This record gives sequence, structure tokens and C-alpha cells, in this order.
Amino acid sequence: MTKKVVIIERDRDILEVVSYILVDAGYAVSAIGPEDVTLEYIISEKPNLILLDVINISKEGTALCKAIKDNPELGKIPVVALSTHLKPQLIKETCADDVMKKPFDIDELLQIVEEHI
Repeated sequence: MTKKVVIIERDRDILEVVSYILVDAGYAVSAIGPEDVTLEYIISEKPNLILLDVINISKEGTALCKAIKDNPELGKIPVVALSTHLKPQLIKETCADDVMKKPFDIDELLQIVEEHI
């Protein structure tokens, strides 16, 4: 069975590149900007992993991440934050299962996805 990844990313270029890489690696991908995402959308997609753009550790910056982890239908799905934040460990402590610093390399992206699926 093909594993599904939901990518939620503000930067359309990054969204396209990450989608292409994961589709090429054999994953089913649903890519969306954060302004269009709802918890109902994520629930309907039934992903095995969520890649989530987290810019900063603030109420707004981590709200979606926390909402995903607090939702009974989504809380067990691994969330990997994609971030430029200088202290990625703080994001991990706040809500994410793991953090991948931007910019990242393709092999690192594929490795972290595989680890969490």
C-alpha cells in the first residue's frame, strides 16, 4: 500500500519541489498551503505523515501543529516541521515529532520521511 504524505507549506516553490521528490520516491502526496488547510481536510486525507511549515514558535506559528497533535483523529500521525527557526529543538518540544531545517538536502528529506512512516 502506498504511504500518503500531506505537505503544508507557505512557499509554493518548496511545496512543488518536496511534492515532486516524494512522488518520485513512490509516495502519494497531497500538497496544500496553510491558508487552505483545515483539520477536516487532513482527516479526510488519512495521511501516514504530515510535513508542516513552521516559521516560528508563537501562538500563530505553532497553532496548526498543536491542533493536529491535540486532535484525537490526528494526534498519532507523525508531524515533521520544516523550518528555518534557529532553535529547531524548541519546535520539537512544542508540538512536532521531528524538525527538518531548511534548506535541506533530498537524501535527508527522504530519510526523515522514511523514519517516520
